[in-house]
Amino acid sequence: MRLLWILLCIFSSSLFAHSVEHSFKEGAMAVQLLLGSEPASYAPYTLYAPNASLPFQEGQSDKNGIVAFVPDRAGMWKLVATPGSDHGGHLFNISFEVDQNHVMIWESAPLFTKYAQIISGISLIVGFFGLLLAWKARLHVKKERG
Repeated sequence: MRLLWILLCIFSSSLFAHSVEHSFKEGAMAVQLLLGSEPASYAPYTLYAPNASLPFQEGQSDKNGIVAFVPDRAGMWKLVATPGSDHGGHLFNISFEVDQNHVMIWESAPLFTKYAQIISGISLIVGFFGLLLAWKARLHVKKERG
């Protein structure tokens, strides 16, 4: 009985023992998703490795809209995210290349992305003056008809 008790004490302590460890990985990458100037917090995403049909990683961005991962191969990676907003969902479909040294090669954003606010502002101004001219023309026609 005493032997059973000793064995039970020895083995039960090792059953409950565990450790929590961490490590820092070189080559870790992060992509921040933004909706305008605000982070796309907790946006669901799927990350695809080069030439892979199954997702490499799925999850949600963090509070700051950041998706972090450690790539395991070089090639063209694809990140698809669908953050929601107060007026519906958006779609991020981002492709980027990772080289042999696990360094992200980021090409600049498309011109529309860079100048979207300027284009939108000019469009609003042109549209406003177009409506103003149409309204004035309508008043002029009514005045002539009498």
